[in-house]
Parts: sequence; C-alpha cells; structure tokens
Amino acid sequence: MKKIFLLIMVLITGLLSAINLEQAQEMGLKKNFDYQNSDNDLKSATASKYQAYSAILPSVTASGNYNGDDFDFENTNYSLDLRQPIFQGGTILYGMKIANTQEDTAENNLTSAKVNLLADVESKYFSVLEAAALLDVSETSLERATIQLQTADIKHKLGAISSSDFMQFQLEKSQSDVSYFSADKQYKTSLKDFNNYLNSEDQIPEEISVNSSIDEAEELSKYSIPEIEAINEKLSDTVMGQNLTLKNSENSVETAKSYLRLAQTSFLPTVDLTASQSWIDNATTDDFEDSQSIGLSISVPIFPLVDQGLNYSSKKYDYLTSQNNLEDSKNSTQLQSETAWLELITSAKNLVSAQISLSYATSIYNQSTTEFKLGELSSTDYLNSSISLSNTESQYYSSIYDYLRDKSNLNKLLCEVDYSNLNSIIFKGAK
Repeated sequence: MKKIFLLIMVLITGLLSAINLEQAQEMGLKKNFDYQNSDNDLKSATASKYQAYSAILPSVTASGNYNGDDFDFENTNYSLDLRQPIFQGGTILYGMKIANTQEDTAENNLTSAKVNLLADVESKYFSVLEAAALLDVSETSLERATIQLQTADIKHKLGAISSSDFMQFQLEKSQSDVSYFSADKQYKTSLKDFNNYLNSEDQIPEEISVNSSIDEAEELSKYSIPEIEAINEKLSDTVMGQNLTLKNSENSVETAKSYLRLAQTSFLPTVDLTASQSWIDNATTDDFEDSQSIGLSISVPIFPLVDQGLNYSSKKYDYLTSQNNLEDSKNSTQLQSETAWLELITSAKNLVSAQISLSYATSIYNQSTTEFKLGELSSTDYLNSSISLSNTESQYYSSIYDYLRDKSNLNKLLCEVDYSNLNSIIFKGAK
C-alpha cells in the first residue's frame, strides 16, 4: 500500500511540473532579459521620437534680476523671452525622420526578439522530447539485449551455440549498457538546458502528437520539382517582404540618408522668430515699466566650413556602405530562404524513408527472432537484425524532430509567431 501511495505521489508531482509548448514559450517571454531589454529599447526610441518632434514647439524662458547698493539704488527687472524656430536648415525635419526610423527599427527588434525567443524555446523543447525518445529506444534495446543474452546463455549451456557466439551476445549487452548511459546523460543535459533557458528548475516538456507532422512530411515528399520550385519562389517573395532583419537593413539606409541630408543642410542658415516682454523698476522710474520686442534671428554658418565638408563626406560614405549592406542582406536572406525550404523537403523525405525502414527492420527482427529460436539463423545475423532495429528506431525519432526543427527555422525567417502563414504557402501553394 505504501509503495502504491508513493507511486501516486510521484505521478502527481510529475503532472504538476509538466509544461506544454505554449506555456514554455509564455514563460520564456516573461523571464527572458533580452526580450525585456528590446521592449525597453522600444520605449526609449518612442520617447526620443517625441523629443525630436518637440523641437518644432516654441521655447519660453523667464528670467529676473535684482541689484542694490548702499546708496539705496535698486534695480529690478523681469523678462519673458520666446523663441519659435521657423527654419533650421533641415535639422528638425531630418531629426524627426531619423527618430521615426529608429522607433520602427526598435519595433522590428522587439518582434524579432519575440520570434527568436519562441523559436529557441521550441527548439529546446523538441531537443528534450527527442532525447527522451532516444532514451526510450536505448532502454528498449537494453531490455532486448538482456533477454537475448539470457536466451544465448541457455543455448550456450546446451551446446547449441559456440563460446564465440555467446561472447557476441555479451558484447551487445555491454554496448547497450553504454548506449543507455549516453542517452540518459543526453536527456538530462537537454532537460537542464531547457530549464536554464526558462530560468526554471523542474519543468518537464509534455509529449506532443507527431501524427500531423508525419502526415505533412508524407505530403511534402510527394511534391514534384516544378511544385517545389513554385513554392520556393513564393516563399522567397514572402520572406523578402516580411523578414525583419532585412527591414532593419532598409531602415539603416534611410537613417544614413537622413544623416547625409542633415550634413548637406548644415550649410544653410537658421531662422528663429523671437519675442520679448520685460518689466524694469529702478531709480529712474516710478514703478515697473514694461517693454516689448519682436524680431527675426538669422544665423549663417561661415567657419569652420572644412569641418562641415568633412562631415558631409563621412555621411556620404556611410550611406553608400548602408546600401551595400542592404544588397548583401537581400542576397543572404534569399539564400537562407531557399536553403531552409530545401532542407525541409529533405527532412520530410527522410522522415518518410525512416518510417518505411522502421517497419521493415521491425519485421526482419521479428522473423529473425523466430528463426534463431528454431536454430535456423546464426547468432551474427540475429544480432545484426537487432542492431539494425535499434539504429532504425533512433533514426526514425531523430528524423521526426529534424523535420520539426527545420520547419521552425523556416518559419523564423518569415518572422511569424505561428505556422498559419507558412502552412498556407507550403501546403496550398502547390495546388
């Protein structure tokens, strides 16, 4: 009874610490410092934009002064001075453009941080599930090797197999022990890495259904070359229009262009409207006397023109560099899109092939087991069928999670937080 109670408690504890993919991603968003910093950067960029826009507003300054001496000569004056920018040679205009672009870049960075975070959590989640599946395969292989060794021991004692054949079974059992230990270590490492990323301690990913992924892989594996190329073109166009890294490269060009225009307009004069209201009370007046003045303040840069010319030259080359970087980003993004799509097709074909191989290896092993018990199959052939089954099982589960990771990588290029758009393109675009 006590053992049953302890077993129930262990199961309850496991259920409490289990977490699904959506919960893991939400936890990552709450605790990830890079994502929080990106949010802070956006708020800072928004404040800077408002600051840039405030440059068009008038400024008002209040001042006062009092002087007195031993001869009771007192002088008191107050004033209000207003300055309204009229023309600043492009400083205000391009300052606002730069601030707008920087805010847009910060928004892209925040969205990109979210997309990357969700994809990273997903990848680590899949790694734990894959490690758990491979651990299960290793455990099954160890159990199988143990039973095989027991059977071989009986046959050896009866003289049905030689000592060298019996040693083969011992070797297989020993290698299965090592494989199980390695798989267990890999599982614990993946689980620790997953929890470290979530800043957690005991979260265990829940199992996911892979049936839909297998169905997707079977559908993708049937696509013809023209269908693959058509989807590749559509994917590439979509990625080029949505990829946030590429958009930020475009923003860098716009920012560099604004700084270049700002350097060009530094040679222009600035014009401000000024207005002043003052009140004065001293020995020559009976009470406060007020006065007003309105004027235009014009300033023209004369020296150092060399410094302004060099600044313009520097900004021009920065602008040219940003254009080159944009073209390089376009080429790189397009290549990444095509590569990710072809990798997804490859992993889909591998998954379908692994599924067929697993069915074949299972059938061969079952047949070999029967033949070995009847003495119709050699120990070597029997062990080979067992090893082949274990390897095929491992390849099958690895191919499942390879497919899921490749699909996640492709979706990350689209900068999407879910798969609806990607599924629409790759599963409807061929029809």
